[in-house]
Amino acid sequence: MEDYGPTTFEAEPPRRSWWSRNWLWAVPVGCLAMVLGCGGCCLGVFGTALYALKSSPPYQMALEKVRTSPQVIEELGEPIEEAGWFPTGNVNVKNGGGDALLDFDVAGPKGRAHVQARARRINGEWGLTTVEVTLADGKRIPLELEGEVGVEEAPRWNPEAEKVSGPEKE
Repeated sequence: MEDYGPTTFEAEPPRRSWWSRNWLWAVPVGCLAMVLGCGGCCLGVFGTALYALKSSPPYQMALEKVRTSPQVIEELGEPIEEAGWFPTGNVNVKNGGGDALLDFDVAGPKGRAHVQARARRINGEWGLTTVEVTLADGKRIPLELEGEVGVEEAPRWNPEAEKVSGPEKE
């Protein structure tokens, strides 16, 4: 029998932790996940607000009024479509009343225009008070609203009166 001498076992080095082995990819992936999560939340809130504004009755009424107006059709052609992703304005509703101020762009085959619309809600019924279309050349077309629901009860908007009368000073 051969003698191989004393048997010695060398200890294996301790295994490194998960973090020390994987931090190089875990840090960028974690940061990217946080940025994408925050961005997704912001887009969700923005998208919900945009959807609420575009699906509101005053917006739909104003867009339909513009699409069926002979004066606007003459200037922009047909079909008249929404020209921007982001209408601006606000819609306020409280109990059976409320008001809305909306600004959005439309376009037809002959050009683009900006629309400003105001509406009031009385006893749960929306009615347009003003719809004004401003063409690219600056020409303004105020649309007739006779016969619209709520127009008789809602006060007419006069933009000149708003400019003249400001906050009262004592």
